[in-house]
Amino acid sequence: MNEHRREGREHALQIMYQIECGTIPKDAICDFFERFSKSENEKQFTLQLVLETNKNKNEIDKKISLHSLKWRLERMSMVDRNILRLATYELNYNKEPHKVILNEWIEIAKIFSTENSARFVNGVLNSML
Repeated sequence: MNEHRREGREHALQIMYQIECGTIPKDAICDFFERFSKSENEKQFTLQLVLETNKNKNEIDKKISLHSLKWRLERMSMVDRNILRLATYELNYNKEPHKVILNEWIEIAKIFSTENSARFVNGVLNSML
């Protein structure tokens, strides 16, 4: 897997978290890239993930809600919720193999959230597939 794609996913999660904390999307994106200089490929991939996930957020949230039995979106941690949003976007709109996308987001959950979160994310995403 290209390293810029893994880093792009991680950075998209960080930006999405900032947006959910109340930062205007454009400001969150600009602030992130001002602080962290990135390669053009990584930057484009990150932007695609953030902008398209936000654009399709209502549809994505409905899909997550259908597959996260016993867990309402509001009850999920912000990190897990945004991992699921970004992963759902990729599973539905990205041409990469689903197994690659699934594995990447589970690994990111292990890094940015809890050990239990990785299993939770895996269960919800596998249910979608």
